[in-house]
This record gives sequence, structure tokens and C-alpha cells, in this order.
Amino acid sequence: RSLWLKPPIAFLPHCRVSSTLAGETPIWVDHVDDHPGPAAVLINLQAEPPSFFPRFERLVEIVGIDETDAAAGRARFRFYRERGYEMSMHSLAER
Repeated sequence: RSLWLKPPIAFLPHCRVSSTLAGETPIWVDHVDDHPGPAAVLINLQAEPPSFFPRFERLVEIVGIDETDAAAGRARFRFYRERGYEMSMHSLAER
């Protein structure tokens, strides 16, 4: 829903990676593990680190505030840090 903001100039063009418009669209919505094309930013919504994350320039993790989500988020943070990735956190819960 946030991709359809008002005013119209705030719209972020997006489509499924399988769409015929994918070559002309800067944001792809996808759920498959592998696809051709550029890999700038991956937004992970899953509990486990995706196996294909290294091919992306940046990774964004969305972590919920309940204990199960937070524990999974901490485990992913450790996973990435142990592999030498530079990490930073931005808490929206404190705002």
C-alpha cells in the first residue's frame, strides 16, 4: 500500500519480476530464490536469512516487536555479522 502514496508524484513504480514491464520498472516484487537482473536492495520479511542475499548490494531486514520476531531478528543479525557484513540498526519502536 505504501507504494501507492498520494500525491501521484510520490508513486514508486513496481511490478512482479515476471511482468512484461519488469525491464522498465525500478522495483520488483518477488518471492523466488533466484532471478536474473540487477540486485541492488533486498527487503527480507522471512525468519531465516535468504540463501541468495550475498548477490545484493544492500539488505534490509524488517523485524517485528514481539519476542519471537525479535529473537529471529537477533539471530539473523549475528548470522550476517559473523560473516563480516557491516551492520546498522534503525529502531522505529522508539519513535
